[in-house]
Amino acid sequence: MNTKLDASIRRTFSAPAETESPGILRRRVCSFLASRGLPCSGETFDAAACAISELCTNVVRHAAHATKSITVTVIVDTALVSIGVHDGDPYVPTAAMSDPDATCGRGLPLVDAYAASLGGCTFAERTPDGGKTMWALLPIEPES
Repeated sequence: MNTKLDASIRRTFSAPAETESPGILRRRVCSFLASRGLPCSGETFDAAACAISELCTNVVRHAAHATKSITVTVIVDTALVSIGVHDGDPYVPTAAMSDPDATCGRGLPLVDAYAASLGGCTFAERTPDGGKTMWALLPIEPES
């Protein structure tokens, strides 16, 4: 357990559902995670950055017609980083592998595999506004 991390902190970040927003949100959230004591060189930090990039890019590519903004919720406690990316589209994608020659369709399977490699998971949650939040739960690796 990483005792340097603050216990149970929740923070929300938002940006327009536009092409540059995934990078902006990734930088904001990663800065927040670093300020809370999560080691920037750790697997959890890398998995969180990947999840934010991929899930926010999915909003821009597939859900911008149904939502004006991307909302990222981050919950950090001593054992887990939870990343939730919300949009207003009711469609819930699955982490099915795409055709090997396809130029897209690898983001959600990548996030799912990364989370699983750390002992975490991904899931979708329908929200009262008719949209959904895609979650990545990422256990924090013990300090060396």
